Amino acid sequence: APGVKALTRFFTALEGIPGVRGNFPVNDPNRTVGAAYVQRIILSEEIVERVPNTVIAEAIRAEGARCSPGGYPCHHLSPFWNECDVYGDGKPSRIAFSKRDVRQGPGDCPVAEKINTRLLSVPRMIQYDEEYVDQLATAYRKALTNLDQLEGRTASESITQTRTIVS
Repeated sequence: APGVKALTRFFTALEGIPGVRGNFPVNDPNRTVGAAYVQRIILSEEIVERVPNTVIAEAIRAEGARCSPGGYPCHHLSPFWNECDVYGDGKPSRIAFSKRDVRQGPGDCPVAEKINTRLLSVPRMIQYDEEYVDQLATAYRKALTNLDQLEGRTASESITQTRTIVS
């Protein structure tokens, strides 16, 4: 499939960067097209302690590539689950038929809440366009191998700084 070929090229180009791995199984001969549905880069805790994923994503975008920090929002923190009154009985539907309050808030699922600080969302690659894939990989590699130049910066400061990094 073209998307699988594109992702293989992209994630192979990022191999060897310390503390960076993809969720796409590059070397698994049994992978399926389903593996290409949602692409993420998983950053080590050491990286995000030095440079937040928001700063890294902004630096990648400054290079002209699409990137966003995090992944899916935590459902247990959604107002839909904790505040929505579907039945119109004056209380959140999540507790409408419960003998106790089962709503969850910040800190109730610490692993789920923390994982989004370690993820970068990668653009979907449905078609195989070698030039596009290489441009993406170059932008990601540039930001991820020059973290020392992004340390201590906020996301908005990283735009200017990244454009001055010598490749």
